[in-house]
Amino acid sequence: MELNIDCNSKKIFAFFGTDIEGYSDNFLNNIVTEHYTILALDSRAIESASKSKVPYTIINDWISPNELMEIQDIAWDCEVNWFRNKKEDFLISGICWPELDHKAMSFFWLDSILSLKLSEKFYNNNVRELLLINQNVGSPVIYHLFGSICKTIWESELKDRVKFLESKKNDFQNNSVFNIPPHIKQLLFSPVSFLKNKIAFFASDIELRRSHDLLLDLTSSFQEQVIIIPNEINDLDLISTMSRYSIPVLEPYRPDSDDGISGKLLNGYHSLIKRSTGNEWDKILTTLPFHFEYYCNKRWPKLINEFHYYIDIFSRFPPKLVIGALLDRIEWSIPILSAQVLGIKSISIPHSVSVNSTKKVIDSDLIFRYDYHLYLNKFSKEILTKNRSLSPEKFIPCQNCTDINSHYTRCISPNYPNNVLKILVLFSPTSLYIYPTSASRHIFPHKNPRKQIESIIDLEEIAKKYINELSIKFKLHPGFSELELFQSLNNEILSHILPLDAELKPILNETDLVIGVNYYGSALIQVLEHKIPFIEYINDKLFMNTMEYNRYEFEILKKGIYIIHSKEELIKMIQKILTNIDSINEIKTKLSTFSEYYFENKNYQTISSVINNLLKNDLERLTENR
Repeated sequence: MELNIDCNSKKIFAFFGTDIEGYSDNFLNNIVTEHYTILALDSRAIESASKSKVPYTIINDWISPNELMEIQDIAWDCEVNWFRNKKEDFLISGICWPELDHKAMSFFWLDSILSLKLSEKFYNNNVRELLLINQNVGSPVIYHLFGSICKTIWESELKDRVKFLESKKNDFQNNSVFNIPPHIKQLLFSPVSFLKNKIAFFASDIELRRSHDLLLDLTSSFQEQVIIIPNEINDLDLISTMSRYSIPVLEPYRPDSDDGISGKLLNGYHSLIKRSTGNEWDKILTTLPFHFEYYCNKRWPKLINEFHYYIDIFSRFPPKLVIGALLDRIEWSIPILSAQVLGIKSISIPHSVSVNSTKKVIDSDLIFRYDYHLYLNKFSKEILTKNRSLSPEKFIPCQNCTDINSHYTRCISPNYPNNVLKILVLFSPTSLYIYPTSASRHIFPHKNPRKQIESIIDLEEIAKKYINELSIKFKLHPGFSELELFQSLNNEILSHILPLDAELKPILNETDLVIGVNYYGSALIQVLEHKIPFIEYINDKLFMNTMEYNRYEFEILKKGIYIIHSKEELIKMIQKILTNIDSINEIKTKLSTFSEYYFENKNYQTISSVINNLLKNDLERLTENR
């Protein structure tokens, strides 16, 4: 793939895809004519530059994979330590809230340290001007969902070298989400007294969509003993759950006043910025007060009041058990913390069939807050138990603790031609940005978009070269498709893409071989469970380093899957399969043995059996088939 990259330019125009909405179609061409080097900050920006046929750079052109790995380490140190020197000021009700809630700032610290590093690169390269659009300049960052900080940091670091163009974007959004009128919605909820002696399931709309088998099992085995504690459930899922399962839903928590909580937290923050400690985070604490003040004034007081609220209602109407999803988001786990204080039993269910478990954990993390964890297969258990000081008795096998599919999908045929090798290619995004709905503008790349584009082109070339012998279909993530990277290429490539809402299982039934491109996700678990021959194609050093250095999944997966790293290896493997069908059987044999060991769970208990035994304190029965 031929690139025209100039990272030595003295003038740079950096933009997100939505920044240039409202500008003319030839805007980027005019920018290049004025001798700016384009820095595309997200996949939408890459698409715009490609369609304008102008050269562009991306973050990965400026920062090497090794530098990005170093940034991850620095960001982690900031994430778990920035508050340590005034920890007592953030300690309320026995909990240090920045420590407990550190995951909410993971993307914040990654973008902060990366933005500082880029400022240094620009300065050292004698960049005279960094041109930006005056849009999403600075807002608090919460997970990958909200916020943007890079432009604020660049303006602070590069001073008068930063210039702004006005945004021309129309921020009006047509809200077509269905909402129940408030006076009617209030009548749907059950009073807090319904909690007493019930099995309480603290669930978001995502968890409800992933818990169909679980809810059917619970409601049939524990009739009128199950209640939902809602975690920001949208109105459609609320109605669907109440009608489908006849489960009462507890009236939602309504925030109280902060009772001086924000003042204590703000004092801690202001004390930190008054004294420099020579650490990486000092500059960020000073440069981005709006971010930290949001957490001290809004986020943490709300979480603290919610924590007190559930302690209060659990004390008055104690449930038998609280179920929650194991996800590193505090707002999804506040009732679990309250139950822990009161000695009420709690169990976690998986957030999805793919376990995303980082090697970077601290003792206050949520995995240590539950009494028990349900796991779907040995693969999940092995990942969860690595590098953690948790007793094996805390992990309980359960065959229906989560559903395979949580997305709204349709049964669609891939329409492979007959008498050819049928190949399905799995892609996952380089970031968690969803155009145009994301309220975040983050820049840290978790993969290299150029490598993703290169892989797409390579696969298209293979499809053309062997047009009479194989057929290739692309399966993208239904929620985080990053379709922009594909749309930056030609229409022939788009013809390989299956509908985003296509259900995976029927497609696998017609597929001979699956290739994952720098891939790890839920679809891979389904492929392995179905024992479909699978090849992992990794040509992105950043992705490989991250998976090997920061995560555990590939340590296990290497036992059962083939991993290749170049286009030449990929072509050689496909040629081998086309000329000798036994080659694909070799892949399948290796994978089948692996799959049977790690994914067979027919002998696992159902969740109703688990809970029955748990409530009877039958620990021996609980750990059966472990």
